[in-house]
Amino acid sequence: MYQPSRREVLSDEDVLTIRSELLEYNQKICPMVQLSKGAAQYAQLSDRCEEPPFDFCNSWPDGPEGFVDRYIANRPVAIANECIIPNLVSLRSVMPKMLESEHEAKEGKNYRWLYFLFIALAVGGKVANSSTKLAKIDDLEPLGRGVVIRDLVSLVKFLATRAAKGWGCARACALCLFQIAKGKYRDLSVWLSEKPPKAN
Repeated sequence: MYQPSRREVLSDEDVLTIRSELLEYNQKICPMVQLSKGAAQYAQLSDRCEEPPFDFCNSWPDGPEGFVDRYIANRPVAIANECIIPNLVSLRSVMPKMLESEHEAKEGKNYRWLYFLFIALAVGGKVANSSTKLAKIDDLEPLGRGVVIRDLVSLVKFLATRAAKGWGCARACALCLFQIAKGKYRDLSVWLSEKPPKAN
């Protein structure tokens, strides 16, 4: 096999030499017998002779014309350089657009997470506000009011950290918020029913 030094630039003749060596190697390992002008017998599929997948081998071979069979991708070969390398070269022009669209998709994904975070915070605030109204927190003594406010603040912090981890967590937080708010309301209702009314 031809192997230049790393700093040496390959000329067109060098490239053709390497390609012809690879063609000889393919013919030796996976021989193709030309039966007539339009018919040929290919090597059987094996661990050394494989048909390259279409996704990796869907470009025509490079020139010069007639140097290699245009349909070499349709037969078993040992090394599919004649279609994979042109395919990589053709993809090089498409790659910037693909990378740009991937970057835009990631940005859109980030905006979606931010939107879900705001929704979770808004729902949490609404539930917290409703629970304070239902529990009549303004009628409580300062000690009881401080306990409820402390619990609500810790609940909002918990929800904010969970919602930042994604929509799955935000949905779980909404369920958690509902369960905790329901439990808090039940505890407050019991506490208010047991507490004697204020003396006027």
